[in-house]
Amino acid sequence: MKSPIKTAMDCTAVQGRCSIAGIAGHPYEWSFYTSHYEVDLTSTYWGTIEDLHEAVALFKLGKIKSQYTPYNMDQAIDAYTALVNGELSGRAIVVPHA
Repeated sequence: MKSPIKTAMDCTAVQGRCSIAGIAGHPYEWSFYTSHYEVDLTSTYWGTIEDLHEAVALFKLGKIKSQYTPYNMDQAIDAYTALVNGELSGRAIVVPHA
C-alpha cells in the first residue's frame, strides 16, 4: 500500500503546503529529488476547539463520514493485527460487551 503521505505529497504543487492531521500511521521518507520544489510538509495532532466545533457541525450535516470497523473485546488482538498490517481503512474500535 502506498503511504497516504506520499500520495498527498505527490499531489502538492510547487510551493504548496501539505498538512498531515493526526497520526497517519505509515512512514514517509522525504527526498529532495522526489518532492516538488519548495513544498512545506507539516503535521499536527491537535486542532483548535473551533476546528472541533466545525468538524462536529460538518458531521451532523452528513458532510463527513466516519470510517471504522467495530470489534468486540475477544477480537482486540485481531483489530491490532489488522491495523499493523495496513488492512483497515479508518479506525478500529474495540467495543466492550458488544
